[in-house]
Amino acid sequence: DGSLHLFADTAQGDSPSVAGASLAAAELLGDGLQRAAGLLALPDTGYLGVWWPEHGVRLVTDCGEFGARYQPGHGHCDTLGFEFDRGGRPILVDAGVSGYAGDPLRDYCRSTRAHNTVAIDGKEQSEVWGTFRVARRAQPGPARHGEYEGGYSFSGSCRPYHDRHAAHERRLRLTPDGALQVRDRVAGATGARLESFLHFAPDLDVSLDGGLIRVNGPAVDLVVSCVGVDEIQLVRGRHEPPQGWHCPAFGVRVPAWAVELVVHSNDGRKFGFDLVAAP
Repeated sequence: DGSLHLFADTAQGDSPSVAGASLAAAELLGDGLQRAAGLLALPDTGYLGVWWPEHGVRLVTDCGEFGARYQPGHGHCDTLGFEFDRGGRPILVDAGVSGYAGDPLRDYCRSTRAHNTVAIDGKEQSEVWGTFRVARRAQPGPARHGEYEGGYSFSGSCRPYHDRHAAHERRLRLTPDGALQVRDRVAGATGARLESFLHFAPDLDVSLDGGLIRVNGPAVDLVVSCVGVDEIQLVRGRHEPPQGWHCPAFGVRVPAWAVELVVHSNDGRKFGFDLVAAP
């Protein structure tokens, strides 16, 4: 929709807009930005994805290192996290950033639970504290993606700083009609509590209907069915500990639905969800 993906410390209104960057490119190079459809690959910065403009479907996954090595302070615990658009509008989003020193949600915005990824035993992927401090970091593994028979697939892995013997393995699949399938597995860390987080755009309403999660909003009618999980929790605008907040710009904090999919004791099973159009 022309807005920025909110990976790491990206803030709408403070970073250059897509339109502004395109205007600058036209002034300097004689041509504006070209929005190439199909596979998206920025391997040097660790972003892979796909854009199908005819369906308004866009999926971008962060599978690279924790921020820039020379300045990691703007990085977040978002390895294998992603943003997903469908019908030309955001569906699953990153929490963003609401501020720096003294901001009440700074720790939350950098945390694993603020991103569409998996936490192992309630611990962060990387060792973060303070406003910009970082020590030991998650180690991403090789990532692969590609289009197949009109669909798309991504696979990658991540080892958290606190347990190098554990590995979060993730596979994402998009069908030609824009249905999203996410499957996770944690190798090692036997018996650990696992949590997979889904953060929905703030204008969407999320509710539990038996074992299904219903997602509704302007021109949105979706269903999430879960696989291999023991518990489903819905959270919105919680303060202690913070969860269910969307921070698209500095000083902006909007309550938004977050879903937590819980495996009580890791036994190596695959778990995850399918997000499809409601029947």
